[in-house]
Amino acid sequence: MGADNLARAFKSFHRASQLDPDNNIVRNNLRTIRQKANEMFQQAYVDKMTDPDKARRGFGQIISMTAPDDELHTKSKRHLKSLTGG
Repeated sequence: MGADNLARAFKSFHRASQLDPDNNIVRNNLRTIRQKANEMFQQAYVDKMTDPDKARRGFGQIISMTAPDDELHTKSKRHLKSLTGG
């Protein structure tokens, strides 16, 4: 679950949680990924003003490592849209 593979790890653990929602290992790993996404969101939010390109990359990565119903996913999409002028 290195930084480069968080999106792929999220997808795998998310799928596993759908198959076995009571699996503590899966839940713990999803919690770890969510915490990392939260840290990345805070950094990307700061980067919006100083380095918009870095912020766009950060928000894009957060979107790929969170579920569509996750608040960070929704907020990241909104911030990414504002940064791309859409």
